[in-house]
Amino acid sequence: MSEDQENRVVISTGQQIAIGDVWWELRDNSTKVDYVDIISEARQFNGVIHLSLGGSIQDANNLGVVSVTNRIRMNLVVAQSLHSILGQMITDALKPADKSQAN
Repeated sequence: MSEDQENRVVISTGQQIAIGDVWWELRDNSTKVDYVDIISEARQFNGVIHLSLGGSIQDANNLGVVSVTNRIRMNLVVAQSLHSILGQMITDALKPADKSQAN
């Protein structure tokens, strides 16, 4: 095998997602999970949303650093869906706990 070739393992999750009226398979390429707490880029150009996220790093007496972990580009339809989903998740997270069913 030449140096420019590589073997990749692609895991099929067995799950599917509806795209229009057809179902597409979801694949997991073992992308790492990053915790982010900084938005380092948020702009739109020609109907494409540019969003970059990063994690802050600060230790001892050193200056803080933001490590960019994700650079995302999406069309407006996906951005509107993300806006709706995040809005609902934030609303749910901020609801007070129902204490009537506690213990």
